[in-house]
Amino acid sequence: MSAKKFYETAEFKKLQKEWAKKLADSGFEDIEKNEDEHIVRPQEFTLPANVKPDSMEYTEFVELAGGLDHYEFCQAVLREFNFTREIDRCIFELYAEGKTEREIQEMLPSLGHRAISNVAIHKIIHKIREQFRKG
Repeated sequence: MSAKKFYETAEFKKLQKEWAKKLADSGFEDIEKNEDEHIVRPQEFTLPANVKPDSMEYTEFVELAGGLDHYEFCQAVLREFNFTREIDRCIFELYAEGKTEREIQEMLPSLGHRAISNVAIHKIIHKIREQFRKG
């Protein structure tokens, strides 16, 4: 018989209950649990048949399947990528926040940048993603 995992021990379960009470008393709500107290699983994706292997959509699916979710990837880009233009950084920050290319297009002038098409925004995002992956 193998040794118990740390989270199966009585000591851990006691500590877990103690912290759960402290969190509940403080008003903390755990967004990773639903009403039935089961951990919410990340959505699983299947690759649609019309997504081509050399497309940006395919790359996003592969990233998700590989464990690096969109938010983590974008945060890594914002931390580590050497943006040469301020507008590129602004576009990627908005993209990381979940804004669509059309929303970014509408927001740029109010953020002090020149207006550009959503197609140009798509190309900028794609270029940054590809350059970041290449290192």
